[in-house]
Formats: sequence, C-alpha cells, structure tokens
Amino acid sequence: MKALIHNDKIIEIKENIYPVHESLTWIDMPQGAEVGDSYVNGQLVKPQEPAVTWDDIRAERNYLLAQSDWHITYATEKGVAVPQNVLDYRNKLRNIPQDFATPEEVVFPKL
Repeated sequence: MKALIHNDKIIEIKENIYPVHESLTWIDMPQGAEVGDSYVNGQLVKPQEPAVTWDDIRAERNYLLAQSDWHITYATEKGVAVPQNVLDYRNKLRNIPQDFATPEEVVFPKL
C-alpha cells in the first residue's frame, strides 16, 4: 500500500500510485497509518485526542443537574424534604469548578 502525502498529511491511501502534482509525494504506507495522520521527517504521527474542556465539563454538569431536577420537583409537590443525598449530589456538581484544577481531573459524583 502507498500513502499520498501533502503538507505532511496523509491524504489518500491506494494500492497503486498514479502521477501527482510535484507538491504531493507517494510513500510506502507506514503500519497503522490512516488518512488524516501526519507524516513528518519520515515518522508517522497520529493526531492527539481532543482535550476535555471546561465547556465540555459544564455541559455534562448541567445535564446531570437537569436529570436530578425531578427529585426537587417531587419533594416540593409532596411537601416533603429533599433527600440529603440529592442535595449533596447537586452541591458536588455545582462545586466542580472549585474542586478540580483542570477539566481532565474531573470525576463526576454519583447519585
């Protein structure tokens, strides 16, 4: 198999090569190579996984808070106290930005 390289990126993988523009280069495909991988200085470079961002964490936290809203609604409608474990859970969700230094460290609480 051959890999077609343009600007240090694998843009195509084929069995047989064909004539290409001088800005493109055919190479023997490195093992495990895929379209979109980089090929720099003769080395295959896999793209890094996207990092988790605070926006990702906020979206997940907001989803989990919304999923637990029914506990509050139920207790309010029945005129009973909201269970302490639910209050603690929701408080832990809200405190995530203060309790973790980076998004990668975040561990979501369980209800």
